[in-house]
Amino acid sequence: MAELFMQGIPISAGHAEIVRSLAEVLHSPPFSNAYQQLPNFHIALHRGKQLQRGHKHNGSGSLTLPDPNLASLFLQYYGPSALGRHRRRRLQCETWGLIKFLPSRHVPREDVVALIQSTPYMDPKAQEAREERANQLRTVVRITQVEFGWQCRDGLFSAEWTSEVPQNMTSPPSLAFQEETNEIWVSMGGGNHGLLGDIGTLVSDVIIFRFSRVESLAYDTSNGPRPAVLFSFQTAPAFERHQTFSMAGQSLPSFSAQGRRSRLVSFSPDHAISAPYTSLAMRVVCASRKDFAEFQHMAEIANLPRAIPLDPPPPSRRLFAANVLDSIHRWIAKLPYVVGFQALAVLNNLHVDPLELWRLRAQIMSILNQHGPARTSEILRLFGPHVKILGWGSAFDSDEDPPETIEDCLRRATKEATPLHMALRDQSKNSGWFNCHHVTITPTRMVLDGPYPDQSNRVLRRFPNHHDYFLRVNFTDEDLLDFRWDRDVDGAQFVRERVGGVLKRGLVVAGRKFDFLAYSNSALQEHAVWFCAEFADGGRDWNADSIRRSLGDFSHLERYPARYGARMSQAFTATEPGIILPVEEISMVDDIKSSNGSNFTDGIGEISKELAKRISRRLQRRPGSKKRFYLDPSAYQFRMDGFKGMVAVNYKLQGMDIRLRDSQRKFGEVFIKLQDEAVHEVEEATQTLTNLSSVMLNLHKLKVGLQSEAGASLNLNDPFLDRAIEFAANHVLRVMKHKARIPVKGSYTLVGVVDVHGWLKPNEVFVCIQDRDERPEYIRGKVLITRSPQVHPGDVQFVEAIGHPPPNSPFASEKFPNCVVFSSLGERCVPSMLSGGDLDGDEYNVIVYTDLFPKQIHPPAEYPPASIMDLGQPCTIDDLADWVAEYINSDILGFVADQFLLLADQSSLMALDPNCIKLAELASKAVDFAKSGTPVSRADVPRLRFPSYQKPDWSVGEVGTGRSGRVVYKSNRAIGKLFRRINLNDAERRAARQAKIQKATPGQKAEKKAEAKLERAMKNLTITGPAGEVLRHPVSLALIPVLRRHIDAESSIPEELTTAARKQFDAYVSELRFIASSNTITWDPLTEEEILMGTIASRTSQPRKRTTMMARLRNQTDELVRRIRAELAGDQAGTSDTDSDEELDDDLEDWLLRSWAAWQVSVLRGGTFGGKSFGFLALRSIFECLKAIEERDERGSFKG
Repeated sequence: MAELFMQGIPISAGHAEIVRSLAEVLHSPPFSNAYQQLPNFHIALHRGKQLQRGHKHNGSGSLTLPDPNLASLFLQYYGPSALGRHRRRRLQCETWGLIKFLPSRHVPREDVVALIQSTPYMDPKAQEAREERANQLRTVVRITQVEFGWQCRDGLFSAEWTSEVPQNMTSPPSLAFQEETNEIWVSMGGGNHGLLGDIGTLVSDVIIFRFSRVESLAYDTSNGPRPAVLFSFQTAPAFERHQTFSMAGQSLPSFSAQGRRSRLVSFSPDHAISAPYTSLAMRVVCASRKDFAEFQHMAEIANLPRAIPLDPPPPSRRLFAANVLDSIHRWIAKLPYVVGFQALAVLNNLHVDPLELWRLRAQIMSILNQHGPARTSEILRLFGPHVKILGWGSAFDSDEDPPETIEDCLRRATKEATPLHMALRDQSKNSGWFNCHHVTITPTRMVLDGPYPDQSNRVLRRFPNHHDYFLRVNFTDEDLLDFRWDRDVDGAQFVRERVGGVLKRGLVVAGRKFDFLAYSNSALQEHAVWFCAEFADGGRDWNADSIRRSLGDFSHLERYPARYGARMSQAFTATEPGIILPVEEISMVDDIKSSNGSNFTDGIGEISKELAKRISRRLQRRPGSKKRFYLDPSAYQFRMDGFKGMVAVNYKLQGMDIRLRDSQRKFGEVFIKLQDEAVHEVEEATQTLTNLSSVMLNLHKLKVGLQSEAGASLNLNDPFLDRAIEFAANHVLRVMKHKARIPVKGSYTLVGVVDVHGWLKPNEVFVCIQDRDERPEYIRGKVLITRSPQVHPGDVQFVEAIGHPPPNSPFASEKFPNCVVFSSLGERCVPSMLSGGDLDGDEYNVIVYTDLFPKQIHPPAEYPPASIMDLGQPCTIDDLADWVAEYINSDILGFVADQFLLLADQSSLMALDPNCIKLAELASKAVDFAKSGTPVSRADVPRLRFPSYQKPDWSVGEVGTGRSGRVVYKSNRAIGKLFRRINLNDAERRAARQAKIQKATPGQKAEKKAEAKLERAMKNLTITGPAGEVLRHPVSLALIPVLRRHIDAESSIPEELTTAARKQFDAYVSELRFIASSNTITWDPLTEEEILMGTIASRTSQPRKRTTMMARLRNQTDELVRRIRAELAGDQAGTSDTDSDEELDDDLEDWLLRSWAAWQVSVLRGGTFGGKSFGFLALRSIFECLKAIEERDERGSFKG
């Protein structure tokens, strides 16, 4: 630190003006360059002993700078002895005179030093605005009452629970805006308890929610002098109990954050009855009109939604009275479980109120009697989303009018749940998948979802007829994200009670009791576990305990709950069913280790080439899959009888041989350049079909292009396709901007395997890259290798790639395409140097792009293994439940990663800051936590250098700071520059794209005129028959010459095929509607374009929630597409890995004809929701079939 003395400050100059003028100098060269964080500084204006009236300073002051070298450089330009090219300059402020700078004789004050070190530079205007905002939000609004209730379908609010005045009330009910945390705290009053002499405890119940969670506001003035405000929330607020010490007779504000804060499920036993259903609507009665006016003013400052007038509420309708809910649950418990689950989902997911569901009872029973449990369950599953979008009007383009009542919704769902629709969701023929029922436990609710298609596991495949007796249960906060607490909230105890209580007591769902069973490691990371109910199978009864005991002998681990759970979890890992091997074909071989114990084969075994090919064929024979691997894989990730990891081909092994190892027994500028290139490619991809999906590529080969694409014989002028491309481009750019995910050309992400033959030298690798229909490429020379996540500076290392395999090497016999082969020689294996990697399926980044090579490589981290939590006694299932609760409490890996990025941004040492190095070690421990049981304490995580409300611009999210009120500083790190370089303004991007379309070359303009002439001619063609409209479509015109070689494409398709295609379309659309309405993050359903591109375009303050919803969206659409393709191709569920290609080739022309019929239906129904995407599905099926026919004919020609 260094201090300079300032003279000649004009008396009229204010502090903010001087700071801004100095910032213009200090934040420009030579004092600051584009890649440094903007230096902070401090200005103090001196008042002197005899300050004249009206003056704020005496014309002098001090400037404190963070670095003596910076101070010395500054004086070279602005000091009294500036010479030569640094001739003396004087700082001139905006409208007034000059300031002189001199070395100071004083040492900087400690408080000033601490301030500069702990805060970034902040524009005085921004600071003043923040302080003004904070002052305007400090008023406490007096209230008299809080009500939670239900917003009825007639628009009125029914109060279902009302707050009571606390006993011994010493602090009245109130509402306060918390500016620093951007929350509203509603206190229902505080009572003084436990007086001992003059000291007592003030206990108050408080409702807390963020500004951003308020969906809408309404008010009514029917209460005379006490207006009421109705809050509608996106997610339920937090219920807390605050305990603060108080003196007798002292009235403390009941919203004080001092003391103990506890999270609650509900405020009282009677509130617990209705809280799961009524926490999204809250009515607060103000104490006076003045208080109401204060609230309106502060709501505007906080940028809450504008309040609208509301009709006065009627008396409570008692929709969620205990007797009403008891009657509903008794009726549901008597239904077949699959029906009861969906009926309960409609209620618990807040689609209807209990009385509405009760009135549907007779209609539901009639459907059950007529259609049976399975179809009734599907009808109710489709019914929920229909009710959710009731009132949205034409949210989906359809040939039918939208439903107007809940009875209409049920009738529509009944019509849609056809046998073909049921067949699309049937997983009985696919042993690798099953329909999984999901339950999410939040602090107040039990949300039911599904069943969704999910990958099976070893346990579920044992009981194929009892999948309904298993539940996947997630534990989340109200926003369906991980639990996160303020530091002063006792969240750990809440998790122990809420999560631990459910794990120990079990769940009752639709009358069926489920108990905690186990978890998989990947599911535990998402705070999800498996529950199961009792059932009979194979002549014996099964429950959670007997299933666990059947998994194996874990007695050697029973004292270690983390290890015990981790070993058991292997049986619940989602896997594809493979092949059955006789035990004699499995052998054990030793791990390859160095003299110091480094394991070069950690997690990887060996497999013969013949067995690898058989597995490849088995995977390609999955139901609905006509796909062929363009290369036989050389490595597989697997789970088998307590073993897991990878197996890689050893060309020396013969027959059906597999060999496993004991380690598998588990039971700056460059970035900107890369980003600019990636953004350019995204923009270019919107102009041509060649860079889009395989369907588009095949259309391009047929000379069909986009409206703006040159060189195409036929152009698609399709607004749907334009919008879909815009959604896809926006998604890619959004990920680049907010996640800095930038593709690096010539670099690869590859699974790691090992050279078991010991041919590679230490620190050598072998890398072969081979794409479809391409010659293999061998990487040679110095390459950079790493593995995500890279936290420690030593997580990036150089290795030497050997290039083309020498003739005498093992790689001449097996080239391991698209893998990175590590050496098994040396002192330490390379994977262990890269974020503690191994070879049980880890992927590694091989970077050939030399501009990314760092100038310095740091030694890899080497952390001692974490201690294992030991109970000292055998572990019970309750101990395992306690361990799961503690895992959720201590799962702070994401928090550690966030702190690392923020701290590296704030520190001049960046990732080399000692606290960042400590965070890297904590991250390693947090990764191992699931197996070691030793948690990372939040108290051990280093604090940020800057205050919590000051954040870098790249961290503020998509919706900016409008509601959050954070002070945002401009980050000059690479991540900040990358963030600011991408503009996601949709209107500007569309305008730019349209501008490119308009700026066509003369040749392109001539081609467009010719195309327009051709299009007009096509429209004037007269084609007879029902397929005339279809045959005039540009894509049909391009396809017919190709199809003509195999089928009669111009004649009428047989009626049975056309009828089947129409039914497939209707089933597809009904499921697509369900997907669109159940995966949205707003009140509006997803568009068909979003579903087609697998993205959710809406901006959100909760990007993690959108990521979760997008993953579910893609999983559901992938399964829907797979089932439709299976219908078009002809279901091959009966095939095996030993069937020949000839046996599967006989029905290819039938497959092509079915796909052509589906395309025709999509053209005729293209104006309705689902029509366009169904057309792409049909085209994909056509092109895959044409490819299969081509391969069949090539095989026949070769044999001939």
